[in-house]
Amino acid sequence: MQPWHVTWSSEGRHPMFPSEARRRAAVRKLAEVAGDDIALFCIVDEHVHAVPYAEQETMRRRARAITRSLRTLAVVPVQPARIRPVDGRNHMESVLDYVLGQPEKHELPVHPALWSGGCLPDLVGARVVPGLRLRVQDCLPRFRPWMALRAVKLPSGTLEPMPIDRLALLGPAALADAACSALCTAPGASGKEQGAVMARRAACVLAREGGLSLGAMAAALGVSAHTARRLAREPLPPQARRAVLLWLALEQRVLQAGPRR
Repeated sequence: MQPWHVTWSSEGRHPMFPSEARRRAAVRKLAEVAGDDIALFCIVDEHVHAVPYAEQETMRRRARAITRSLRTLAVVPVQPARIRPVDGRNHMESVLDYVLGQPEKHELPVHPALWSGGCLPDLVGARVVPGLRLRVQDCLPRFRPWMALRAVKLPSGTLEPMPIDRLALLGPAALADAACSALCTAPGASGKEQGAVMARRAACVLAREGGLSLGAMAAALGVSAHTARRLAREPLPPQARRAVLLWLALEQRVLQAGPRR
């Protein structure tokens, strides 16, 4: 097996997924159809990068499946996949930096570490996407999460979950947004999709533990106070808890790093 660099572009170079909800849905679909084989990915405005780690025939099947999925979700036509082999460790290291740096290269309005179409949050544990198993260490056995942070010009010290006692300083809206981001669901955590349900639960559980008002959290989520109290009593999977607290820590690191140069 080996890594491959696969790229899809939109016709006319128009944005494929112009809303946050569509972009996060595209990430979930990518994980659904090829999450066992992907090492890296980035969905930017008018194109998508993915790095499968697979035998050539498996890679081609995955590329066809991703093409079909992108065409289903994108608001503009999507061109066929362009496939190139990744030859050796040095090439893979350059691909890592290239893929993680896509949001900055294309001057997108979000720091690359927090871009919802990128895989950096997944590499550092700050997001949970069902079915996604990033195989970057199969391609780069010496890879460590700090390498991803360094690639986007952030301090590369170990990222630790935000302490619970700091949540009250952030407020319910910030916690709700972080829960949606960390669980890869549309902003607002509305609807019955699994990620949205888990985001509402995570926000309420962490609000209760962090001393935030459940009434205020209910308002931030658009649910009743009774629903927020019920959600706050439900069990929260450790992986989801850790992802939300790591997402908040990642936001804090970006803030402390200051403007990008």
